[in-house]
Amino acid sequence: MKNSKRMWTKEELIIAYYIAKFGYNGLQATENDLVDIAIGNTTKASLSMHVANFRHLLNIDGYKLENTSKLMDVIVEELKDKTITQVRSIVNKILAGKDDDFKKAESIRNNAKIAEGADKANILLILIFEKKLKSMNRYRNLIPKV
Repeated sequence: MKNSKRMWTKEELIIAYYIAKFGYNGLQATENDLVDIAIGNTTKASLSMHVANFRHLLNIDGYKLENTSKLMDVIVEELKDKTITQVRSIVNKILAGKDDDFKKAESIRNNAKIAEGADKANILLILIFEKKLKSMNRYRNLIPKV
């Protein structure tokens, strides 16, 4: 079976361009959220590779990859003279289209934290109850049933 590579859309590549040129500053999403939600159907390694390819196209020191696409060249040409604020605005418009998905993911993370806290509280209550029961039984002359 042949592995086929997923083609990144222009919007997804613009996100990678922004990260390559400006980092994650000003983005309201984490790397995990970008991979899982904004881009989707990809990996952190793939995002990193695309970012590195843009860094190569932008002549940023230390990046020598040459596996770039024609669409990447077009994006670099379109955005090269734009300021960080202008490019961030474009990226935020792209991310705004996924706002419901970001909110859902945040809700799931928050619910997981709440559930984790509830589990810890329940364990603590059980331990306190068992300790209290032991201390109460210590002074009783209870004969266990056989």
